[in-house]
Amino acid sequence: MQKGDEPHPLDGLNSRECYQVMMAERTTLITARREAEDNLIKTVVQLSVAMIVILTGFITQSELTLSGTFYCLFLSSLVLFGLAIVAGLCEQWLSSKAYEAQQVMVEHYYTKKIAEFETPKETAWVRTAQTTALILFVAALLALTILAAIKASEKYDVEKQTNTLTSSIKAQSATTTEPRPK
Repeated sequence: MQKGDEPHPLDGLNSRECYQVMMAERTTLITARREAEDNLIKTVVQLSVAMIVILTGFITQSELTLSGTFYCLFLSSLVLFGLAIVAGLCEQWLSSKAYEAQQVMVEHYYTKKIAEFETPKETAWVRTAQTTALILFVAALLALTILAAIKASEKYDVEKQTNTLTSSIKAQSATTTEPRPK
């Protein structure tokens, strides 16, 4: 019994009907989870492709100099986005293989070739590819964020130095343009 010795809401109901309802709800939830996971990976692939296109277009159209840390971070982000695409595409392919293996299992179960279901080995590979794609995508975004922070810091330092130099020049010219007493 549960709190207060109240009966469970399913007590007294037909167990076969409860099982059928549970299996239907379970199927709905599994389908929703798979769709959400597939959509996440599709989004990661689409955003990665878009970021590669945007970044390469930006660099070819701008006058930024790619050198040192900036170059390494930029190149790292492109490579990480590319690897995220590959991992995402692998996940999609492995998902189709896992679904195929599950379909065969269901057919074997209902033709009484097997008595139990096992998780297809492809499922573990799907999870690995999903996780890898997501980690690579986040790492690429992190590399871009660091790159942007470094560039913003450099720009701020240049502006600060320019302002200091301008103020210094103005101060010097103010002291040298004053008339000298005779």
